[in-house]
Amino acid sequence: MEAYQYDCASPDVEELARVISDLFPEQTQFIERPAEDGTPTLAVHWVAMRF
Repeated sequence: MEAYQYDCASPDVEELARVISDLFPEQTQFIERPAEDGTPTLAVHWVAMRF
């Protein structure tokens, strides 16, 4: 299973997700969604882990 999941329609948003993925723990999901005005937004969901 891949540690990160990218669900982005545009290549620019997916590239942004891949660049910032180093800041998040594994099992992070990046989802591109349109805002109310149609502007693409990037939603980031990750699993919190206890240490």
